[in-house]
Amino acid sequence: MGLMMVFQGDIWSTGLDVSPGEVEALGQILSTDEWERADRFKFPRHKRRFIVARGRLRQILARYLHLAPQDIVFTYSQEGKPALEWSDLCFNLSHTGDLAIYGISWHGAIGIDLEFIRPVGSLLSLTKKYFCESEQKIIERSENQTQTFFRIWTAKEAYLKATGEGIAGGLQQIEISLEPSLQGSVKGWILRELPLEPDYVCTLCYRSQD
Repeated sequence: MGLMMVFQGDIWSTGLDVSPGEVEALGQILSTDEWERADRFKFPRHKRRFIVARGRLRQILARYLHLAPQDIVFTYSQEGKPALEWSDLCFNLSHTGDLAIYGISWHGAIGIDLEFIRPVGSLLSLTKKYFCESEQKIIERSENQTQTFFRIWTAKEAYLKATGEGIAGGLQQIEISLEPSLQGSVKGWILRELPLEPDYVCTLCYRSQD
């Protein structure tokens, strides 16, 4: 696992492609409801990645809470956002493919979203469906439309995860302001792109202190 400090909090990243022994060990610290979720996955690789991602989350949170990983208890909002039952420590996670990333903060809600940059069919049609007019124009004018699409997508997702609204909050209802410096803003929140591997885009969202 790796650790970055890029705001008033920490960012952890970890690979999900681990040995069968590690998967088994991480599975032993999951709760019953986490195992129920794991068992819903149709493909073994998706189940394995979920087990590792959740097990690593428990290990990371245990460092801050001084608890055994298996003793951590999660609660969930109506929209499904996890929180800690006995602590004000805020966290959020995202994983795609064989990579997972976690945001941890004692200073208020955060959201994080990770996407693997890949070809998108009917990209401009999707843009018109989910993005506002100003964002559509940014993508249409971009030299790399796919990368720009995912930059805006992860920013929207990170914001909706930070606020707890989730996708139901409406991607099209949020207008993202992105800057070349890899930092932007929306409705009193700071958006910050995190430097990862070349084929990934990741955005962190946290409350502005202004």
